[in-house]
Amino acid sequence: MTDEGFLNYVRKQLRDFRECGIDPVSGLADSQHDAAEGYICIENKGWYEDAGPICTQHWLFDKPACVEWRKERGLEHMPKPEWK
Repeated sequence: MTDEGFLNYVRKQLRDFRECGIDPVSGLADSQHDAAEGYICIENKGWYEDAGPICTQHWLFDKPACVEWRKERGLEHMPKPEWK
């Protein structure tokens, strides 16, 4: 990857995270956005959590946006994951 290619990658990441209301450094949602909706937005832009889809993670599992996300994908009866 060239320096210019890397710079464009970083700019895209920063722009995408900010558009979704997620701090690109800490990964936390800002106070004006729902965290679940922000993380779903990030996934829709192609940025993924290593552990799998964000709405299958224990800490966001019960959020309304994630319940709807799983329902749209036929995962509404998925068991809640355990803390690891």
